[in-house]
Amino acid sequence: MNSRNAADIAKAVGIATGHFQSGRVAEAEALCRNVLAEAPQNPDALHLLGVIADTVGNHTAAIELIRQAIGFKANEPFYHGNLGQALQNAGRVDEAMAEYERALKINPGMVAVLMNMGNIVMAQGKLDAAEAWYKRAVAADPKQSLAHYNLGGLYQAQKKAAPAIAAFTQALKLNPNMAEARVNLGSVFKDENRFEEAEAQYRQAIALDPKQSKAYNNLGLLFRETGQFEAALEYFFETLKIKPDDQEARANIGTTLITGGAFVEGWPLYEGRWEGLTPKSLRPATKLPQWTGERQAQNSSASDRLLLFGEQGLGDKIQFARYITLALEKFPAGVSVITDRSLQSLFRRSFPGVEILEDVPVDQSKWQWHCPLMSLPLAFGTTLETIPAQMPYLVPDAEKIAYWKNKIAALNVSARKIGVVWKPGKLMTSASLKALSFEQLKPLLEQPGIAWFSLQKDPDPESEPGLLIDWSQEFKDFDDTAALMMNMDLIISVDTSTAHLAGALNKPVWMLNRHASDWRWLWQREDSPWYPSMRIFNQKTARDWDEVVKRVVAALS
Repeated sequence: MNSRNAADIAKAVGIATGHFQSGRVAEAEALCRNVLAEAPQNPDALHLLGVIADTVGNHTAAIELIRQAIGFKANEPFYHGNLGQALQNAGRVDEAMAEYERALKINPGMVAVLMNMGNIVMAQGKLDAAEAWYKRAVAADPKQSLAHYNLGGLYQAQKKAAPAIAAFTQALKLNPNMAEARVNLGSVFKDENRFEEAEAQYRQAIALDPKQSKAYNNLGLLFRETGQFEAALEYFFETLKIKPDDQEARANIGTTLITGGAFVEGWPLYEGRWEGLTPKSLRPATKLPQWTGERQAQNSSASDRLLLFGEQGLGDKIQFARYITLALEKFPAGVSVITDRSLQSLFRRSFPGVEILEDVPVDQSKWQWHCPLMSLPLAFGTTLETIPAQMPYLVPDAEKIAYWKNKIAALNVSARKIGVVWKPGKLMTSASLKALSFEQLKPLLEQPGIAWFSLQKDPDPESEPGLLIDWSQEFKDFDDTAALMMNMDLIISVDTSTAHLAGALNKPVWMLNRHASDWRWLWQREDSPWYPSMRIFNQKTARDWDEVVKRVVAALS
């Protein structure tokens, strides 16, 4: 490039910027390099070349180039903002935040920087701090659709439906073509049981972007939630057509097949949960190879030990604990199980030959294999006909059973004794769909000749005094709950860990099940191959608990 004046160089950088913004990255880079060959200290060319390097994934070069630009033009906020972006992309989060702060000190209204700060603290789990940053972004530019979208995502993570809906709606008002906002808005509607509105949003997202795989996957979840399993599978498979490596869709196909009793096909696909459904923080913290059953017999020896990782909810750990004894038969040298403190006393008594741990061992050298508890059905090749159903497989504390027996005797009641749970824990997936209000439960509690005992750990502010005997404040762990259960004639529970516990103790248990049955209970069965003592009362229509309660009342009579 021939020697030119500053105006010509500035014009050349402007043209390069236009190329970059139009997606002509190679042309932009070539023009920047020509400018720098003539004017090596031109900060705008250095900065743009750094942004280009960051865009193509060369974050180290980007950081160096933008730092050079700042050396010549220290008070340009966009330089600091883009340096922060390059540092953030390189995983140097603390340095990125420092640069963002410098940019905001010069120009407090930089929306992109404010959103990036929110994204960083959001990823760190600091939701209150993220909300403050996103609100600052919205205040800086109320017409920036992405700022409203990010705020909606925060409220969605906080389970604040109303503000999430408002934020996503505002984002779409500003940018009706934002397919991602429609997908997330649909998910909030789905979580609020507003299924028709959820479906409409998902379909609009697909109309905007036919390659929007998440919309197809979420439509599958929606149809599964409403018991339309064939349609659900269709949309999950459509997701895989668009995104063949989508492990969430693969796991969803697995659970849908299992719900229909197709265990052989379902268990392998359910392994996709580790990439698609389970947060990285909850995956087994181990480098041990996973034991997958007899296929590895040739690679193992009689001295090998197995480390089992409990996963997901307490009910899941109870349900799949039945495999612990079978695992010990395969690994006589030793089996260890990592599980929650609330289950440890019960598990130690029930599985005396097994080591029960609360924390993941730092030194895992004494084990040769690991397996997640819910991967054991795959390892053992479990079919519908071969579910291990020898009952009971949990052993309660005899002294605690006697304690509750004496306490009940002091009440001097001759009525039937029934334990009841009507609401799952609030953190449970689909908790609102599985819960009854106390008002819906009352027709049961008003039946004569029955003493009702609350087995619910979390108090319900709607409950009325005098209808229930509530000793739940004495429950320290599942050992206490199990012992009280042994003094009951019947357990009635919604789909929660209590139902699993009653089944594992082989106590008569009636489970009140939502219309779109969880895969653990199969589809529209009134019994459970997992728990022979269980009877299931399914909703005939989604969200209609009143009809279920009427049938339970009739059964009690």
